[in-house]
Amino acid sequence: MREILAIADEYFAEHEVELRARVAEVSRARFRGGMLPLDVYTEPRRHALEFASRGYLRASVASPTSSLTVFRWLTTDRAKRGPERSL
Repeated sequence: MREILAIADEYFAEHEVELRARVAEVSRARFRGGMLPLDVYTEPRRHALEFASRGYLRASVASPTSSLTVFRWLTTDRAKRGPERSL
């Protein structure tokens, strides 16, 4: 599992801009189509994790629900955000 997360982390660092742009585009299209938009914080990381998981025998070896470690990695961007401010 740690190997997959290391690959995903490296892939995310190298392709973050492209992943975020693709997710934003799909999210806008979904919203225009009447669907809920994607989570712009975890979805780019999920794509990186999916990329890193390719080639392993079990496709679900690193699914978002496979472990607390994977969940923490997926939600890293949420932890970096500052507190929500209300007016």
